[in-house]
Amino acid sequence: MQANLKVVAAGNPDDGDMANSIPDDVRSLLIVLLLVIYAIWLLAGMVDYLCHRWTDIGGTSGSTESWLHVAQFAALGVALLLATLLAITPLAFVLILTAVVGHSVLSYIDVSYTQPRRHISPLEQHTHGFLDVLPLIAACLVAVVNWHEVSRGSWTVHWRDPPLRMGPSVLLLGSFLLLAGVPIFEELWRTLRWPRSPTSEGSSAPSPGTRR
Repeated sequence: MQANLKVVAAGNPDDGDMANSIPDDVRSLLIVLLLVIYAIWLLAGMVDYLCHRWTDIGGTSGSTESWLHVAQFAALGVALLLATLLAITPLAFVLILTAVVGHSVLSYIDVSYTQPRRHISPLEQHTHGFLDVLPLIAACLVAVVNWHEVSRGSWTVHWRDPPLRMGPSVLLLGSFLLLAGVPIFEELWRTLRWPRSPTSEGSSAPSPGTRR
């Protein structure tokens, strides 16, 4: 998630120190951290996708779990779009944080539904930790990088001015759709086509070695 680099001093002239409270080198480091967090999150998502395949999601928790994954993807997609297209005002940040917290709530519902139906391996559990926590860390870093706007800005929503450059925006959103979205929707397509018995989704979790 890239953050707006421009800090605008507004209001009282004494606010100047607040506007420049984050040195440029620290700001650059925070942005790099955001990119690293995003890359690790994408990698964790791929590991999670493979864990679902290895533990037979189609024959156990089925399309219901896959739809929950789609909902989590949509929640983070909304947060990413907001952070990319909108100026990071207090209201915009609250909307971003709401979407990220919504992702965490959906993740809890997902695991609660899946745990009695499909084996969740230690690797998958550890991966879930990254998938749940990293978006929250990223949202906090967005607030830090844009702290003057978040703490002193107006409670309005408006487009970035100037907007982020087209290249980075396309790369960010395109990588999210391709590397996170394609596996999720492939899994949904696969589970919807999976032949199921009337009681299959209520069956107990399979042994750890079960593969699809």
